[in-house]
Amino acid sequence: MNCALSQVFYGLNKIGVTLGDTVVIQGLGGLGIYACGVAKDMGAGQVVAIDAVSEQLELARQFGADHVINLKEVESKESASSGSRT
Repeated sequence: MNCALSQVFYGLNKIGVTLGDTVVIQGLGGLGIYACGVAKDMGAGQVVAIDAVSEQLELARQFGADHVINLKEVESKESASSGSRT
């Protein structure tokens, strides 16, 4: 766990998360969940978490995600445009 947490700190520091930033985290395994909490702790104004597992999305909310996107509920660009093809 400590190794994973240090990777998250390193990554968010490397990209320079600062007060009020919006951070998008795609994939809510151990690193993604940690990233939600650490980003909020670093002062991110908005944390958006993306995954296809509803339980992981709920956990992300508990770790500070302001918005969650369930990939299972998002219409793909391909399927959205298939209806307009002739």
